[in-house]
Amino acid sequence: LEIRKSGFEQSIFRVAHNYSFLYGVFAISLAMLTGWLGRLIFRRD
Repeated sequence: LEIRKSGFEQSIFRVAHNYSFLYGVFAISLAMLTGWLGRLIFRRD
């Protein structure tokens, strides 16, 4: 059984393997930004 990636998924896979440090920094930054925005949107005053 052979599975091939194509399109956007293949691009993300390639970046994650070729630039693992930058991919990790980007993933952590995106998670922090998402959490911060969620806190702003759903805060109770």
